[in-house]
Amino acid sequence: MKKLGEQIQELRKQKELTQAELAKKIGTRQSDIARIESGQQNLTTDTLQKIATVLKRDLKIQFVK
Repeated sequence: MKKLGEQIQELRKQKELTQAELAKKIGTRQSDIARIESGQQNLTTDTLQKIATVLKRDLKIQFVK
């Protein structure tokens, strides 16, 4: 299973968005997107939802055994 940051990066590239473009659409900085994609940035559910909306994906959060 891919890590969250890797999934975000893959989806961003599929949408042909740069890190800067994604950042602008969700109201943050390119450096934040770089940290998210590398797994070095903690995410709020609000930020995850913004990213999901821009990438046209549903956000599903669940606890798994």
